[in-house]
Amino acid sequence: MLGQAIKLEESELTKQKFDIVNKSKDNLAFCELKMKVYSGCTAGRVELMEKFNKFTKLIIGNQSFRNCIKNAGIRNVFLIGGILFDIQGEPATTQKDEEWGICYNGLLRGKNDIIKTLKDKNVQYKVDEEKLPEKAFLIEFVVDSIKVNIIAVYGNEVIQRLFIGKQKYDIEHFKKQLEGMLYDDLWLGQIITMSERAVLDQNFKKNKKLNNYTLSILKNSEMLKEVNKFRLNRNNKTLEDATLRIIGMIKDYDKNLLEIRPTPAEVIIKSSGEDYDIDDYVADIVQFLSCKEIINVLQ
Repeated sequence: MLGQAIKLEESELTKQKFDIVNKSKDNLAFCELKMKVYSGCTAGRVELMEKFNKFTKLIIGNQSFRNCIKNAGIRNVFLIGGILFDIQGEPATTQKDEEWGICYNGLLRGKNDIIKTLKDKNVQYKVDEEKLPEKAFLIEFVVDSIKVNIIAVYGNEVIQRLFIGKQKYDIEHFKKQLEGMLYDDLWLGQIITMSERAVLDQNFKKNKKLNNYTLSILKNSEMLKEVNKFRLNRNNKTLEDATLRIIGMIKDYDKNLLEIRPTPAEVIIKSSGEDYDIDDYVADIVQFLSCKEIINVLQ
């Protein structure tokens, strides 16, 4: 690790993996990325911050780990939680994240968990909660002469923090590189897939119908029009309107679907402490289907 022959005892604190790690002189940055403000929902943000909380516990409690960092010449450690884009695909900001709401709450919960860890370990710390367009908060503490910075940032500030102000490209460059991706949120895609399979299974067992929400939308031209309206004008109001209209059509044409409750998505996300009902679930499916390439493949 860091060019040294050291092996830490395997535990939940040492087995972690981060999206990006960058070393520059006496700085070491660990970055967890979310592509858009809705990526991962609340549970995704809590998971992101939990990695930083575990790292905090590790660096406070493990002398060997601290020695490894210091022997590598590291004096500053940065734990960066980065959100790249808003729902329209523009550089994300704190305001846009707060407007989305549900995911931002998970970020704050994770921040409070880290602060609790520092209090429990009797470690002095500073919290900068001045909200700027590209920063939600910063937690700083020093342990064994190593300064640790835990920061939640947005847009181009993610790139600047990761490369310690020496980045070669800005956020617009990465946006161009990522525009061809089919779908940017594997976590949400997995939840939808699992839920839709369960709904399909239950619908067949109870009603002898091989149908779920995705298939119901794909087979109905009026529902697809609502999905397309959202694709052409991606904002919360358009999403809400499309969702309500689609649910109304499902009540008229396929009401058995609404009787299959709860979906796995509702169970999983509610377990994180957030409100999540069938409206939220259908809204997530609308966002998933609003990717033109996905519609082309499924149809």
